[in-house]
Amino acid sequence: MPSIASVSQLTIETATDKEPHGTILIAKGGDVLSQEPISRPVGTKISVENLFFNTPARLKYMRSQQAELSHIVDIVNRLSLAHPEIAFTLVSDGNDMTKTTGSGDLRQAVAGIYGLANAKKMLEIQGSGLDFEFSGYISLPELTRANRNYLTLLINGRYIKNFLLNRAIIEGYGSKLMVGRFPIAVIDIQIDPYLADVNVHPTKQEVRLSNEQELMKSLTESISQALKTENLIPDALENLNKGKTRLKDKAHQTHLPLKDSKLYYDVKRQDFFLKPSSTVSEKPLETDIGEEKTSQIDNSVKEVDKEKAIRFAQRQLEENQDIDHPDFSKSALEKVLLQLDKEEKSTFPELEYFGQMHGTYLFAQGQSGLYIIDQHAAQERIKYEYYRQVIGDVDSSQQQLLVPYLFEFPTNDMILLKERMDHLREVGIYLEEYGEQQLILREHPIWLDEAEIESGIYEMCDMLLLTNAVSIKKYRAKLAIMMSCKRSIKANHSLDDYSARELLKELATCDNPYNCPHGRPVLVNLSKSDMEKMFRRIQENHQSLKDLGKY
Repeated sequence: MPSIASVSQLTIETATDKEPHGTILIAKGGDVLSQEPISRPVGTKISVENLFFNTPARLKYMRSQQAELSHIVDIVNRLSLAHPEIAFTLVSDGNDMTKTTGSGDLRQAVAGIYGLANAKKMLEIQGSGLDFEFSGYISLPELTRANRNYLTLLINGRYIKNFLLNRAIIEGYGSKLMVGRFPIAVIDIQIDPYLADVNVHPTKQEVRLSNEQELMKSLTESISQALKTENLIPDALENLNKGKTRLKDKAHQTHLPLKDSKLYYDVKRQDFFLKPSSTVSEKPLETDIGEEKTSQIDNSVKEVDKEKAIRFAQRQLEENQDIDHPDFSKSALEKVLLQLDKEEKSTFPELEYFGQMHGTYLFAQGQSGLYIIDQHAAQERIKYEYYRQVIGDVDSSQQQLLVPYLFEFPTNDMILLKERMDHLREVGIYLEEYGEQQLILREHPIWLDEAEIESGIYEMCDMLLLTNAVSIKKYRAKLAIMMSCKRSIKANHSLDDYSARELLKELATCDNPYNCPHGRPVLVNLSKSDMEKMFRRIQENHQSLKDLGKY
């Protein structure tokens, strides 16, 4: 405040509830012209006029008035988010730039800055560690911006900048964000001041924390968990009519993954596992938890009736009884109950397929209305989750090639590939030098089809050459995205009814069925009420002519 007063004409009016009157102070160029008592309500009002009137060199290099106003609004917005208990009002040329209620509710402060419609699309998160606590709001993946300026980090009530924490927020969304899009987030972090270094930058905005990695991990996990429990299907009508604020009925929640999966028990491993019925090629043994029958396929693997399994397990665990069955252990029952409970809470709606348009979009109906599915994005998500698992859990299983493959690269690329060959080995690709400019492949991982070897290996190497100093973890993720995109059905490709229904069943079993790996939505929803409004089946109540005649 003294710095502002030294280069402007400053007027401060302030009053507290502890004093019988307020105070007005007028300063010009850093000199106090007057300080007198004044009658005014509790609060503070600051007026700045003729900024830089006494420093013409500084005034000369000022940006446009609108640019400077934008900076001022941004600062006041950050302050109002840091202190929702204070009512902020910023006025410029008689127009309200910022206005918050000061109720102490952070969501109301968010609504005052970003709008009520956007505030309704914010999820609350919170978490804690040994030396920190945090809480705040993050936007749904459908609400994004083109830059990181809408990420607000607060430490002990002060706005700060921290690149690593921003990255932790974005990583919490995983593949739910489109490339080049960033969420809106307001995260309030409470931490011991001794653990924060504020002397990194002259403006005191950049802060380093001693327990940064632990905070990053906790922040990422909290965001990921918050998004898992939400219905992330965008509203089709809302996407077509941006700017119209309206409430949307949440899609009906069902448990399609549980309904369309079969429960099995592995006697040798003493463990339960679920398997989608669409992928079961063998006829499973029909046995229940209390009766053992002979399997014609594999005596160690038995199909279990889900309802009987749940009832039996709950009864045994509630009564804290020992499991007297020779095959089923108590720990296995506890595990399967958690797994079934998790699947039962799936937020993905139950869909009934009925048509396709232009070989690109699938149409299905559910209890909440019409669903339109992008078939390429849907299969891309399914294949991505498959490749992410098999590439991340590479074992020693390799398929020998009858005829080895040779791959030729220019000398400069060969030098880089030799340095980064460990990335390929980590995903099960073992290339050997075969001359100065050639690499030879004698075996391939079982997850890579032989028909895809030549194109796949070249694509993996190209990605490795184009990416600088990438970690093995990131390379695996990028590789899974690339493999899933290249090997998914494209637009203008007609599907028969069976294939379309199987695609929707597999989509329902995905961990994240709402977005493709690039962040594009897989499906959108047009609710029944949306359809009724479009066809004017829902109209405003009109008075009869008789009623109008009274006026």
